[in-house]
Amino acid sequence: MLAMRFVLCYINLYNNKTEVLHMLKQKALTKNLVATLCTTTNTIFVHKNTTVKKAAFVYTQNAQNVIRNLNAQQLQAFNMLPATFMQKAKNFNKLINTSVLKNLFTTH
Repeated sequence: MLAMRFVLCYINLYNNKTEVLHMLKQKALTKNLVATLCTTTNTIFVHKNTTVKKAAFVYTQNAQNVIRNLNAQQLQAFNMLPATFMQKAKNFNKLINTSVLKNLFTTH
């Protein structure tokens, strides 16, 4: 029972016991690529949506690209990306702004 509590605390952080802050967030880059943000290490992992089904299974070994030590502009660009469920939409390419992707992958 104690181990189960540790796992739940690791996955979700509670802010004032009302809001759940997730440590891993996923957003869609293209129809086949997903970006996963780890808020504890301030790192983005870019991987294929077919190789990794859950955010908890993303590692540096199975990632296509790893972006470490994100700055504020890169975090803002990540938050502007569409959600992963939009990858199945027919007009997904119209949702992606190329300037957002440039801001995400460039370091200043």
